[in-house]
Amino acid sequence: FRSAFLALLLAGLVAACDSTSALEDGVTSDEEIQLFVSGLEDDLSLSSAQSAALSASVSSLAGDGGPSEPGFLWRLSAELAATLTPAQIDSLINGGRRGLGDFIRDAAQNIGGGRPGGNGGGGDRPAGNPLRDILTDTQRSDIEAIRDARRDEVEALIQAIRDARQAGDQAAAQAAHEALRGIQEEVKAAVQAYLDANLTQEQQDAIAAAEAEREAARAERQAAERAVMIEVLAISDAQADELLAAVESFREAVRALDRSGDVASDLAALRADLHASVSATLGNDDAFLIWQIHEALAHRAHRNRGPGGKGRRGMGGRPNTGGVGG
Repeated sequence: FRSAFLALLLAGLVAACDSTSALEDGVTSDEEIQLFVSGLEDDLSLSSAQSAALSASVSSLAGDGGPSEPGFLWRLSAELAATLTPAQIDSLINGGRRGLGDFIRDAAQNIGGGRPGGNGGGGDRPAGNPLRDILTDTQRSDIEAIRDARRDEVEALIQAIRDARQAGDQAAAQAAHEALRGIQEEVKAAVQAYLDANLTQEQQDAIAAAEAEREAARAERQAAERAVMIEVLAISDAQADELLAAVESFREAVRALDRSGDVASDLAALRADLHASVSATLGNDDAFLIWQIHEALAHRAHRNRGPGGKGRRGMGGRPNTGGVGG
């Protein structure tokens, strides 16, 4: 039961920190897709003809499932690779990179702002999360109070990390990060202790069943995403396995980075290694370009989400999650 509940409760936080998902697009609502399109129009200075073509492509590619259709961003990436100018593609791919500090802040924001009735790390997004139905109003309020009790500390540490990094004080940034990680563990422990003491057996069984259903749905969606990725990149199953293994290795390496060192350089080197590995696996410049565009689009799609699960105008707000390249 413990692992099942934590998996549900922290699903959003895991997604927020998993900046290398090669299979999950991250655009899930009409509001988000509108912001997504307008952000691309503004940031890439699209002509009126290009904007019209982009809107038409989005409407066509979203299909019956809307913007959450599995593989939507893969298909859009192939479309943009064929229609954008080289300068626009370069701007899209290299226009906004995340640093390790973004990952740290994202995790901290989710600790301070997630609600058990939402998506775990995205606030009040009731759709698709069974905890809203499983927990009582009192339980949800109590858990939110546990998190709110540490909110001021979390926000202060987020600012401390930002200030330390701007000042080039890696030791102070590391200390603040360690403090954030400590709060994360303490909040998780406090929430779990509350649940152990207050959930009925029926609720525990319901949570375990909901977790199994969530994992099955995720596996089904990832299989659909993988199929579209293979189709768009024109690669084999073996190549897909190699590509995803490279992405997973990158993610593990990012998590293991020594944050007291030259983080920016280390992160850039890891990303360069990832791109070299993916390029070699694909063995095709056109496919690699599509992969890079998808990496950038997935980053922008996730970045558009704030702590409340709402889209951000122009995709230019504080990032909340990352694209494939992290």
